[in-house]
Amino acid sequence: MDISIIIVNYNVYEHLINCIKSVKENIKKDLEYEMFVVDNNSSEGSIDKILHEFSDAKLIKMKKNVGFGAANNEAFKRAAGNYFLIINPDVKVLDDCIQKLVKFMEDNSNVGVVAPALYTPNNKFDYYYSYLPSTYSILMQQFGLYNKARMMRKRMTDYFDEKISEGKPFRVEQVMGACFLTRKTIYDKIGGFDEAFFLYQEETDWEFRMSKESWKIMVLPIAKAIHDHHSSANKLGRIYVGFQGLRSILIYYTKNFGFIKRNFLRITMITALFVRAIKYALIYLFQPKNLSDSLYYTFKLFAMSLKPRKALISGRYFF
Repeated sequence: MDISIIIVNYNVYEHLINCIKSVKENIKKDLEYEMFVVDNNSSEGSIDKILHEFSDAKLIKMKKNVGFGAANNEAFKRAAGNYFLIINPDVKVLDDCIQKLVKFMEDNSNVGVVAPALYTPNNKFDYYYSYLPSTYSILMQQFGLYNKARMMRKRMTDYFDEKISEGKPFRVEQVMGACFLTRKTIYDKIGGFDEAFFLYQEETDWEFRMSKESWKIMVLPIAKAIHDHHSSANKLGRIYVGFQGLRSILIYYTKNFGFIKRNFLRITMITALFVRAIKYALIYLFQPKNLSDSLYYTFKLFAMSLKPRKALISGRYFF
Protein backbone atom coordinates (compact mmCIF):
# COMPACT_ATOMS: atom_id res chain seq x y z
CA MET A 1 0.00 0.00 0.00
CA ASP A 2 1.47 3.37 -1.02
CA ILE A 3 -0.53 5.83 1.04
CA SER A 4 -3.13 5.94 3.81
CA ILE A 5 -5.32 9.05 3.66
CA ILE A 6 -6.75 10.02 7.06
CA ILE A 7 -9.52 12.57 7.59
CA VAL A 8 -10.94 13.45 11.01
CA ASN A 9 -14.49 14.83 10.85
CA TYR A 10 -16.55 16.76 13.36
CA ASN A 11 -19.87 18.13 12.13
CA VAL A 12 -18.61 19.33 8.73
CA TYR A 13 -20.10 16.68 6.45
CA GLU A 14 -20.37 18.90 3.35
CA HIS A 15 -16.74 19.92 3.69
CA LEU A 16 -15.83 16.27 4.10
CA ILE A 17 -17.58 15.31 0.86
CA ASN A 18 -15.77 18.04 -1.05
CA CYS A 19 -12.44 17.06 0.48
CA ILE A 20 -12.80 13.40 -0.54
CA LYS A 21 -13.91 14.38 -4.04
CA SER A 22 -10.81 16.53 -4.46
CA VAL A 23 -8.59 13.68 -3.27
CA LYS A 24 -10.13 11.24 -5.71
CA GLU A 25 -9.92 13.70 -8.58
CA ASN A 26 -6.25 14.45 -7.94
CA ILE A 27 -4.72 11.14 -6.90
CA LYS A 28 -3.02 9.20 -9.66
CA LYS A 29 -4.06 5.66 -10.54
CA ASP A 30 -0.51 4.38 -10.04
CA LEU A 31 -0.80 5.22 -6.33
CA GLU A 32 -2.39 2.45 -4.28
CA TYR A 33 -4.27 4.09 -1.43
CA GLU A 34 -6.76 3.54 1.36
CA MET A 35 -8.92 6.17 2.98
CA PHE A 36 -9.98 6.44 6.62
CA VAL A 37 -12.69 8.79 7.86
CA VAL A 38 -12.64 9.12 11.64
CA ASP A 39 -15.79 10.75 12.97
CA ASN A 40 -15.43 12.40 16.38
CA ASN A 41 -18.99 11.67 17.52
CA SER A 42 -20.63 14.28 15.27
CA SER A 43 -24.08 15.37 16.32
CA GLU A 44 -25.36 16.08 12.82
CA GLY A 45 -26.07 12.41 12.13
CA SER A 46 -25.16 12.32 8.44
CA ILE A 47 -21.78 10.61 8.70
CA ASP A 48 -23.16 7.12 7.90
CA LYS A 49 -24.00 8.38 4.42
CA ILE A 50 -20.29 8.56 3.67
CA LEU A 51 -20.19 4.83 2.90
CA HIS A 52 -22.90 5.29 0.28
CA GLU A 53 -21.10 8.25 -1.25
CA PHE A 54 -17.69 6.54 -1.23
CA SER A 55 -17.81 2.77 -0.92
CA ASP A 56 -14.04 2.46 -0.51
CA ALA A 57 -13.92 4.72 2.57
CA LYS A 58 -13.21 3.08 5.92
CA LEU A 59 -15.35 4.72 8.58
CA ILE A 60 -14.24 4.78 12.22
CA LYS A 61 -16.89 6.16 14.57
CA MET A 62 -15.70 7.40 17.94
CA LYS A 63 -18.12 7.12 20.87
CA LYS A 64 -17.13 10.59 22.09
CA ASN A 65 -15.10 13.52 20.83
CA VAL A 66 -11.57 12.45 21.73
CA GLY A 67 -9.81 15.33 19.98
CA PHE A 68 -7.82 15.65 16.78
CA GLY A 69 -4.70 13.71 17.76
CA ALA A 70 -6.41 10.76 19.40
CA ALA A 71 -8.81 10.39 16.45
CA ASN A 72 -5.90 10.30 13.99
CA ASN A 73 -4.14 7.74 16.18
CA GLU A 74 -7.11 5.38 15.78
CA ALA A 75 -6.55 5.42 12.02
CA PHE A 76 -2.75 5.13 12.37
CA LYS A 77 -3.23 1.83 14.19
CA ARG A 78 -5.08 0.39 11.18
CA ALA A 79 -3.19 2.12 8.37
CA ALA A 80 -1.07 0.02 6.01
CA GLY A 81 0.34 2.72 3.70
CA ASN A 82 4.02 3.56 3.46
CA TYR A 83 2.94 7.18 3.85
CA PHE A 84 0.21 8.82 5.93
CA LEU A 85 -1.60 11.84 4.48
CA ILE A 86 -3.25 13.74 7.34
CA ILE A 87 -5.83 16.07 5.83
CA ASN A 88 -8.62 18.12 7.37
CA PRO A 89 -12.12 17.91 5.86
CA ASP A 90 -11.99 21.65 5.11
CA VAL A 91 -9.06 21.14 2.72
CA LYS A 92 -9.26 20.53 -1.04
CA VAL A 93 -6.11 19.39 -2.83
CA LEU A 94 -5.26 20.77 -6.27
CA ASP A 95 -3.27 19.82 -9.38
CA ASP A 96 -1.78 16.42 -8.47
CA CYS A 97 -0.88 17.69 -5.00
CA ILE A 98 -0.71 14.23 -3.44
CA GLN A 99 1.45 12.79 -6.21
CA LYS A 100 3.90 15.70 -5.84
CA LEU A 101 4.14 15.20 -2.07
CA VAL A 102 4.75 11.46 -2.40
CA LYS A 103 7.40 11.93 -5.11
CA PHE A 104 9.18 14.52 -2.99
CA MET A 105 9.31 12.10 -0.05
CA GLU A 106 10.62 9.32 -2.27
CA ASP A 107 13.35 11.61 -3.58
CA ASN A 108 14.35 12.92 -0.13
CA SER A 109 14.87 10.13 2.38
CA ASN A 110 15.78 12.54 5.21
CA VAL A 111 12.42 14.34 5.11
CA GLY A 112 9.90 13.33 7.75
CA VAL A 113 7.07 15.69 6.87
CA VAL A 114 6.20 17.58 3.71
CA ALA A 115 3.23 19.93 3.37
CA PRO A 116 1.67 21.72 0.40
CA ALA A 117 1.32 25.48 0.19
CA LEU A 118 -2.09 26.29 1.66
CA TYR A 119 -4.37 28.97 0.25
CA THR A 120 -7.66 30.43 1.45
CA PRO A 121 -10.82 30.04 -0.66
CA ASN A 122 -10.24 33.56 -2.05
CA ASN A 123 -6.78 32.49 -3.27
CA LYS A 124 -4.68 34.24 -0.62
CA PHE A 125 -1.85 32.41 1.09
CA ASP A 126 -2.90 30.85 4.40
CA TYR A 127 -0.17 32.07 6.74
CA TYR A 128 0.73 30.24 9.93
CA TYR A 129 3.55 30.25 12.45
CA SER A 130 6.19 27.90 11.03
CA TYR A 131 8.58 28.08 13.99
CA LEU A 132 8.44 25.91 17.07
CA PRO A 133 7.00 27.74 20.10
CA SER A 134 9.47 30.02 21.89
CA THR A 135 9.22 32.00 25.11
CA TYR A 136 8.39 35.10 23.06
CA SER A 137 5.67 33.49 20.93
CA ILE A 138 4.08 31.86 23.98
CA LEU A 139 4.02 35.18 25.83
CA MET A 140 2.31 36.77 22.85
CA GLN A 141 -0.29 33.99 22.83
CA GLN A 142 -0.89 34.21 26.57
CA PHE A 143 -1.60 37.94 26.38
CA GLY A 144 -3.71 37.74 23.22
CA LEU A 145 -1.09 39.29 20.90
CA TYR A 146 -0.27 36.23 18.80
CA ASN A 147 -1.41 37.74 15.48
CA LYS A 148 -0.87 41.39 16.46
CA ALA A 149 2.74 41.72 17.61
CA ARG A 150 4.96 43.06 14.81
CA MET A 151 7.64 40.39 15.16
CA MET A 152 5.04 37.63 15.10
CA ARG A 153 3.45 39.00 11.92
CA LYS A 154 6.85 39.38 10.31
CA ARG A 155 7.87 35.81 11.04
CA MET A 156 4.55 34.51 9.71
CA THR A 157 4.19 36.66 6.57
CA ASP A 158 7.59 37.86 5.37
CA TYR A 159 9.25 34.46 5.57
CA PHE A 160 6.48 32.70 3.65
CA ASP A 161 6.21 35.49 1.07
CA GLU A 162 9.91 35.19 0.30
CA LYS A 163 10.02 31.40 0.15
CA ILE A 164 6.76 30.87 -1.74
CA SER A 165 7.82 33.42 -4.36
CA GLU A 166 11.03 31.46 -4.93
CA GLY A 167 8.95 28.37 -5.68
CA LYS A 168 11.53 25.95 -4.25
CA PRO A 169 11.04 23.44 -1.41
CA PHE A 170 12.01 25.07 1.88
CA ARG A 171 12.57 23.93 5.42
CA VAL A 172 10.47 25.00 8.42
CA GLU A 173 10.33 23.94 12.05
CA GLN A 174 6.67 22.95 11.86
CA VAL A 175 3.81 22.82 9.38
CA MET A 176 0.11 23.25 10.09
CA GLY A 177 -1.76 20.02 10.78
CA ALA A 178 -4.40 20.81 8.14
CA CYS A 179 -2.59 18.85 5.44
CA PHE A 180 0.75 17.07 5.42
CA LEU A 181 2.41 13.82 4.42
CA THR A 182 4.58 11.75 6.75
CA ARG A 183 6.12 8.28 6.87
CA LYS A 184 4.70 5.17 8.51
CA THR A 185 8.22 4.26 9.62
CA ILE A 186 8.29 7.41 11.76
CA TYR A 187 5.00 6.45 13.41
CA ASP A 188 6.37 2.94 14.01
CA LYS A 189 9.43 4.41 15.73
CA ILE A 190 8.17 7.37 17.80
CA GLY A 191 4.42 6.74 17.93
CA GLY A 192 1.63 9.06 16.88
CA PHE A 193 0.15 12.23 18.34
CA ASP A 194 0.38 12.81 22.07
CA GLU A 195 -3.24 12.45 23.21
CA ALA A 196 -2.77 14.90 26.07
CA PHE A 197 -3.49 17.53 23.41
CA PHE A 198 -7.19 17.77 22.60
CA LEU A 199 -6.97 20.51 19.97
CA TYR A 200 -3.93 22.46 18.69
CA GLN A 201 -0.19 21.90 19.22
CA GLU A 202 -0.47 18.13 18.71
CA GLU A 203 1.22 18.39 15.29
CA THR A 204 3.77 20.83 16.75
CA ASP A 205 4.71 18.36 19.47
CA TRP A 206 4.87 15.46 16.97
CA GLU A 207 7.08 17.39 14.56
CA PHE A 208 9.31 18.49 17.44
CA ARG A 209 9.78 14.83 18.36
CA MET A 210 10.58 14.07 14.71
CA SER A 211 13.16 16.85 14.55
CA LYS A 212 14.92 15.39 17.58
CA GLU A 213 15.34 12.25 15.46
CA SER A 214 16.92 14.42 12.70
CA TRP A 215 13.93 14.33 10.33
CA LYS A 216 13.43 17.47 8.21
CA ILE A 217 10.11 19.32 8.01
CA MET A 218 9.50 20.83 4.56
CA VAL A 219 7.00 22.85 2.52
CA LEU A 220 6.61 22.10 -1.19
CA PRO A 221 5.25 25.22 -2.98
CA ILE A 222 4.43 23.40 -6.24
CA ALA A 223 1.93 21.26 -4.29
CA LYS A 224 -1.15 23.34 -3.48
CA ALA A 225 -4.34 22.99 -1.48
CA ILE A 226 -7.28 25.19 -0.49
CA HIS A 227 -7.96 25.50 3.24
CA ASP A 228 -11.34 26.77 4.44
CA HIS A 229 -9.85 27.59 7.82
CA HIS A 230 -11.30 26.42 11.16
CA SER A 231 -14.56 24.95 9.83
CA SER A 232 -14.63 22.22 12.51
CA ALA A 233 -13.25 24.45 15.27
CA ASN A 234 -15.96 27.01 14.60
CA LYS A 235 -18.54 24.40 15.59
CA LEU A 236 -17.06 24.32 19.08
CA GLY A 237 -17.48 28.01 19.85
CA ARG A 238 -14.92 30.82 20.08
CA ILE A 239 -14.54 30.78 23.88
CA TYR A 240 -14.02 27.02 24.00
CA VAL A 241 -11.52 27.10 21.12
CA GLY A 242 -9.60 29.89 22.84
CA PHE A 243 -9.42 27.80 25.99
CA GLN A 244 -8.07 24.81 24.07
CA GLY A 245 -5.42 26.96 22.40
CA LEU A 246 -4.05 28.10 25.76
CA ARG A 247 -4.46 24.66 27.32
CA SER A 248 -2.42 23.04 24.55
CA ILE A 249 0.41 25.56 24.69
CA LEU A 250 0.51 25.09 28.48
CA ILE A 251 0.94 21.35 27.97
CA TYR A 252 3.51 21.86 25.20
CA TYR A 253 5.92 24.02 27.19
CA THR A 254 5.40 22.07 30.40
CA LYS A 255 6.30 18.89 28.53
CA ASN A 256 9.15 20.13 26.33
CA PHE A 257 10.84 23.10 28.05
CA GLY A 258 13.43 23.05 30.82
CA PHE A 259 12.64 23.71 34.48
CA ILE A 260 13.39 27.44 34.55
CA LYS A 261 11.70 28.34 31.27
CA ARG A 262 8.54 26.29 31.84
CA ASN A 263 8.02 27.65 35.35
CA PHE A 264 8.62 31.21 34.18
CA LEU A 265 5.91 30.65 31.57
CA ARG A 266 3.59 29.16 34.18
CA ILE A 267 3.92 32.37 36.23
CA THR A 268 3.25 34.53 33.17
CA MET A 269 0.26 32.33 32.29
CA ILE A 270 -1.28 32.94 35.71
CA THR A 271 -0.68 36.70 35.32
CA ALA A 272 -2.19 36.65 31.83
CA LEU A 273 -5.25 34.79 33.09
CA PHE A 274 -5.94 37.51 35.67
CA VAL A 275 -5.69 40.11 32.90
CA ARG A 276 -8.04 38.06 30.71
CA ALA A 277 -10.56 37.66 33.55
CA ILE A 278 -10.75 41.44 33.93
CA LYS A 279 -11.08 41.87 30.16
CA TYR A 280 -13.86 39.28 29.96
CA ALA A 281 -15.71 40.94 32.84
CA LEU A 282 -15.73 44.21 30.90
CA ILE A 283 -16.48 42.76 27.46
CA TYR A 284 -19.24 40.38 28.56
CA LEU A 285 -20.73 42.53 31.33
CA PHE A 286 -24.20 42.29 29.78
CA GLN A 287 -23.76 38.80 28.28
CA PRO A 288 -24.17 36.42 31.25
CA LYS A 289 -23.65 33.19 29.27
CA ASN A 290 -20.41 34.35 27.62
CA LEU A 291 -19.19 35.82 30.89
CA SER A 292 -19.78 32.60 32.86
CA ASP A 293 -18.21 30.45 30.12
CA SER A 294 -15.13 32.62 29.75
CA LEU A 295 -14.57 32.86 33.52
CA TYR A 296 -15.13 29.12 33.90
CA TYR A 297 -12.44 28.29 31.33
CA THR A 298 -10.12 30.95 32.75
CA PHE A 299 -10.43 29.36 36.20
CA LYS A 300 -9.88 25.91 34.66
CA LEU A 301 -6.64 27.09 33.03
CA PHE A 302 -5.57 28.68 36.31
CA ALA A 303 -6.11 25.35 38.11
CA MET A 304 -4.21 23.49 35.39
CA SER A 305 -1.28 25.91 35.69
CA LEU A 306 -0.87 24.83 39.32
CA LYS A 307 -0.80 21.09 38.57
CA PRO A 308 2.43 19.08 38.91
CA ARG A 309 4.18 18.54 35.59
CA LYS A 310 3.51 14.80 35.38
CA ALA A 311 -0.20 15.18 36.12
CA LEU A 312 -0.57 17.96 33.57
CA ILE A 313 1.06 16.23 30.60
CA SER A 314 -0.66 12.89 31.24
CA GLY A 315 -4.16 14.34 31.56
CA ARG A 316 -6.90 14.11 28.93
CA TYR A 317 -9.76 16.47 28.39
CA PHE A 318 -12.88 15.21 26.59
CA PHE A 319 -15.36 17.52 24.92
